[in-house]
Amino acid sequence: MTTTLSASSSPIGEAPALGLGRDQSQAWVRLALTIATTLRQHRLTHGRAAFSDQHTALRRAAQYANDLDPRVAAMAAADETAFRHSAVADNAAAAGFEELTSPDPQFGWTVHTTIGPIPAHAPSGGRGRWGLWAHGRRGDTELSVFVVVPDLDLATALRDEVTHGHQRTLTQLRDLGVYGRLRADDARTQLRPDDTQFTEHVRHALHTAWPDHPDLATQVLHPNNDDAPRDRALEGLHQRLRALDERGYRPVDILATINPAGIDRDNPRAALTTALDTLATDTHRQPSAATSDPAHSLPRRGTDLHAAVQLLRHHLDPDTTAAVTGCRHWPGLARQLHTWHHNDIHARYLATELARVPAPRVRTARAPAIYLRSILDRNITFRRRHDTAAGDAAAGQNTNDATTEEQTPGREQVPPTPFDIHRLDPSNALDREALRASRGVGGPTADDHIDAILAADHPTEIQHPDYTVGAPTQERHTEYIPDQQEPENVAGQMTSPGDMAADESPDATRTAAATTTKTIDSAAEAATAQPAPTRPARFTRKRQNTHTPRQHH
Repeated sequence: MTTTLSASSSPIGEAPALGLGRDQSQAWVRLALTIATTLRQHRLTHGRAAFSDQHTALRRAAQYANDLDPRVAAMAAADETAFRHSAVADNAAAAGFEELTSPDPQFGWTVHTTIGPIPAHAPSGGRGRWGLWAHGRRGDTELSVFVVVPDLDLATALRDEVTHGHQRTLTQLRDLGVYGRLRADDARTQLRPDDTQFTEHVRHALHTAWPDHPDLATQVLHPNNDDAPRDRALEGLHQRLRALDERGYRPVDILATINPAGIDRDNPRAALTTALDTLATDTHRQPSAATSDPAHSLPRRGTDLHAAVQLLRHHLDPDTTAAVTGCRHWPGLARQLHTWHHNDIHARYLATELARVPAPRVRTARAPAIYLRSILDRNITFRRRHDTAAGDAAAGQNTNDATTEEQTPGREQVPPTPFDIHRLDPSNALDREALRASRGVGGPTADDHIDAILAADHPTEIQHPDYTVGAPTQERHTEYIPDQQEPENVAGQMTSPGDMAADESPDATRTAAATTTKTIDSAAEAATAQPAPTRPARFTRKRQNTHTPRQHH
């Protein structure tokens, strides 16, 4: 039996599936975006790079790593000398050096530029870096700028901008190089450099300590014109200098106390190692009062990491102490521990908070030292503000006189940027490097704005943020609310994060601290601000619900 289908028959389609309509989907998307925007605004309002303490610590650690290796940095004196000699050598063109002069003088300025690889025997050489030498002239006025950049592409881009921008761009290039060097010096006090970075630091220290003996510094680093200085003798020299550096004695200060005339020229590394051994009195290479030159003393301008280790061992278990001190960011925490320990008020808080540290979370953190520092920063600052507010409330004084340090725990005082990021052109190579160098200065709001500009296809369309919204050191709402009642005994209602269990989430601790801070500041404003002009009751209630947290009694 055969079955035939009629021409009018059609295949049966799939059964319709029930789901959200277009309006409902759009409503859920808008809700999700609103929640995300609100959370981000809350984070920026409290001046935090991230909600989690660990992510905040990681972002701060990444910023230190970038600062330690700036993309544009001013050359040291030894770098300038080596670059000049290589640029005028007979084989300069074959080595990759290029010269370019501005085609037309602008406002009377003519700029001549030279780019080329940094010589291997220079302090900044050996890692494929390039240099840019820009010299501007206008009559009797001259300006020379020497900077180090990581590669040829950036050197060429900056060269092109300088030859077209002339005096203004030349001055900006100088400021960018100096600022990069300042940020690197600041990051060196917070971060433990790796072997390559420490080798470069030793090179600069040798040329700085012995400016009249550049040939001796070169022989110490490259005996017999050897371009591979990492042999056993140099390893021993670095170990001694690093051990002294961890006790607070900087390599440049150590080398300055050694008379270069007493160094054997035939074997300078061994002679220098012997001279360093005379500065130590025990197996840890602790410097003694006697030096090779009695006319000089050995200053301690760094942080004694070994003393900070003893402080941690007194309060933390061995595994947690080893994880923290082995972290690359241990020098920054050690420096802050010394600051707290020598402050009578902070010393009491420090001992209490170290005993309450969540050791398991610290041990398993990706950056234990900087994570522990974030926890101590927040809790010590909270306790100090709690005690200050309680004392002022008992004495009937205003509690709104908190310092910037108390209001913004955990924020570092990095060198301020010399650039106005609102006036920088992202399409300009020099301005883009100035934007990158300005990260980490203006807080999370400014950093997010810089990241958005650098990543945008049309950066000129990005609006400038309101920095007063994300500034944690300023109070947003200073108006007096007529129908708002002043809370009673604010200081007595606060709960310290130290009263929580040691294994409680740090996010909950931060929320409690932030809520208490806002309550104190709001109470102080209500007590000191002048009454605002009378407004209709409906308008006043709307402002209270929108801008002011409700007070529950």
